[in-house]
Amino acid sequence: MARVDPRNATRYWLDPRTRGLSLLRADLTTHEFPAHTHHALLVAVTEDGGSEVAAAGVPDEVHRSALLVVGPEEAH
Repeated sequence: MARVDPRNATRYWLDPRTRGLSLLRADLTTHEFPAHTHHALLVAVTEDGGSEVAAAGVPDEVHRSALLVVGPEEAH
């Protein structure tokens, strides 16, 4: 079983007033994701900190206050 790092926290929810929209708040200090896709449009806001991401095959750094938009089925 994978070890859970208490510095990482996520919350996922659906708001019944916004059909078709799923929401995720994540504070990830030590977690890394392998390249993956989503079936829907992804809009991510970096409130604090930053990360490295490769979208459309182009590696980039995401910094505080950044907005990242990734199309459906686009690997990132």
